[in-house]
Amino acid sequence: MRQGQYPNPEVWQNTVILLRNVRERLANIKEGVQSTILDYHPYVDCMIEL
Repeated sequence: MRQGQYPNPEVWQNTVILLRNVRERLANIKEGVQSTILDYHPYVDCMIEL
């Protein structure tokens, strides 16, 4: 591809789909981490006290 040219629309569409999948997976990871922190919250507080 030459400088200044854009890839075809299919490439853009696939890129958008890929980025949406990444965003969804990151949201799932964030949710899992937050859930784990809540599960172990008393232990985390105890470790912070130390």
